[in-house]
Formats: sequence, C-alpha cells, structure tokens
Amino acid sequence: MAEGSSEESSGNNLRDFMQKDVESRRSYMWYGKDIKAENKKNTRALVNKVLSYEHSSPFVNMLMLAMANSGCAVNPDTHIAIEECYPNTNVLGAFDPSNNQIVLCQNQFAKLYTKRGRYLSMTYLLSHELIHAFDHCRAKSDVYNNPTHLMCTEVRAAALSGQCMLQYNKIDASLSGLRDYHKQCVRKYALLSFRAMFPQWIDSEASALLDKVFPSCYNDHEPFDRMPLTIKQAELSYKAYQTRHRYSVK
Repeated sequence: MAEGSSEESSGNNLRDFMQKDVESRRSYMWYGKDIKAENKKNTRALVNKVLSYEHSSPFVNMLMLAMANSGCAVNPDTHIAIEECYPNTNVLGAFDPSNNQIVLCQNQFAKLYTKRGRYLSMTYLLSHELIHAFDHCRAKSDVYNNPTHLMCTEVRAAALSGQCMLQYNKIDASLSGLRDYHKQCVRKYALLSFRAMFPQWIDSEASALLDKVFPSCYNDHEPFDRMPLTIKQAELSYKAYQTRHRYSVK
C-alpha cells in the first residue's frame, strides 16, 4: 500500500475497505455529465500515459519487465482496476493479491489539482504497487495474514519505488542529515503503511518487527541490481536488467 493512504484490516477483503461506502459508488451527475464515468476515463488515460514509451519511468519499466520475466506479465486492462473508492480517506490505490490486481481510486485522482501532480502520483503509485505485485509473484507473500510479509514488502516498496528519492524529500533530508535520510524515509513510510493495514498493533510492536526485518528487506534490491536512489540509477539498473541474461547458457 502506498504511503499517504489509510487502509484497515477488513476480513481479507481489500475491496470492502476501499469501497465500504455504498453511496460513494453511485454515478454522480453534474450538468448532464456522469462524473464517475469521466473520472474513470481520465484515470485510465493517465495509466496509459505513464505506461507509454514517451512518458515511461525507469521504475515502472523495470517492474513491468520483471513481472513478465517472472511469469506474471501485467495486462493493464486486466490487472489494473479503476474503481470508485471510499471518499473519506486519502487512498489513491493498493495491490489486491486475492485478485492479482492493482486497484486505483478514480475519485481520489480527480481531487489532485494539477496534471503534473496527477502524473507524478500515478508514476509513484504504480511503481510502489508493482513492488507488492512482484513480491507476491516471486514469493507468494501473504500480506493479509502474515505481518512479517507485509512489513518486508512495505520496506521494499518504499525503498525501490522512488518514493524516498532525495528530490522528493529535500526538507526531511536536510533535517535528518543526507547520510541516513533514505533509510529513515523508508522506515517511516513502511511503518505508516503497516500500521494502516494493522491498526490494532501498538507502536512498540510494529517498530520491533520493522527493526527485525529491515536489514534483509532493505538490502533485497530485486529486480534492481542496486538501490535506485536517483532516476539515473534506476535507468542504469533497468539497462543492466535488460542484458542480465544475454550471455546465459540454456
């Protein structure tokens, strides 16, 4: 789950939480326009833009290729669902392992004010949720029932999605010091996401679990060959991944 969203444990049914308000799912009309349909159309167009070659992100490119190479190729029309979500939360989207889908909240993206903001949010969100999808594909992570699995994939999603790049966290980095800002950023967002999924956990227990899994999960860079601290490093890692098996003997 991406940071900035609020997600509660819901009997292993992600949709129940994201769409728990029935009224939020009805079509709203405004001057003869179906706002729900318009939001869905705009969100799908934004997904297609982020996935297009012209506007591609090395983070998204890497993960889409890695998913395909792992036998879990992502078909945007099938595996990226666009739905109306609970309006009184700031959820933008989440990965639903029970349906092998990334779920995007059309009404929440409609609230973002600028085209640039919507594009960057979608790029970051897809990267984040694709990490969860990749972990589920390669290791069958059970995020609903295994807190260790959830904490580990949240650490990896925060670390490998570009969420904690310096260019997005200059204020936090200046306050905490450049040397350790990335690890501190990853810890912060992983803990926030975990506590949103398991709100019944007290702070000390969640922090203890984070301490336990952090070294191994933070240093697990797959499918990247390095920690992508910048867009340039992500690009280099993507190029390296494309040629990783060029000389392998079958």
